[in-house]
Amino acid sequence: MEYEVKNELKKYRTKLGISQIELATEVNLKTSYYSKIETGKIIPSIKLGLMIRDAIKKLYKQKTGKELSKLSVDRLFLLEPKDEVEPGEITK
Repeated sequence: MEYEVKNELKKYRTKLGISQIELATEVNLKTSYYSKIETGKIIPSIKLGLMIRDAIKKLYKQKTGKELSKLSVDRLFLLEPKDEVEPGEITK
């Protein structure tokens, strides 16, 4: 079975009032590179995914004074099957 990585970065970033420029700057990336991550053209390493999560938390706290304790990497990045799973495949 093949999987693909999807992300919810734009959803969370915009909901929390953080711009691409702010987030890219905080993680020390060019905005164009960060944009490719957000649109799924580039899949970041685990380390970079953690850095992005930490940057979102930091920027949100700077803006609001509130903590984002429940924001985890698995909310930002999702691993989904590319194809439908046939019932018989589950037992293989």
